[in-house]
Amino acid sequence: MSQRHLRASATPSLRTLSFEISACGKSRQWQKALRLLSEPLLAAQPELHLSSSNACISVQAKAGKWHLALALLSQVQPDVITCNAAVGAFRASEKWGLAVQMLWDMAHERVTADHITYNT
Repeated sequence: MSQRHLRASATPSLRTLSFEISACGKSRQWQKALRLLSEPLLAAQPELHLSSSNACISVQAKAGKWHLALALLSQVQPDVITCNAAVGAFRASEKWGLAVQMLWDMAHERVTADHITYNT
């Protein structure tokens, strides 16, 4: 097998990257989730980058890394899933002011809160 073929087969697919980021949440590997999110393959696919960012924000929430969730939030155009993940991160770290601010920001960005937002 050629070196070029070996490198190509070692390149992660979009699906694999998203799956790995989600799996990081179960094992609380927040550093690995951040590394995976920086893969160039994700940056080239905005819709998948948002989905992976949402998963990564959830990983940060589970690890109590609200400040990293906040930093990730500023790098994407959030949808309701993004906002729910961020509110979850703030709640888990008892950053109630940030959670309330997120609700205000959602209204400003015209992101409609759902039952998950209010139950978080």
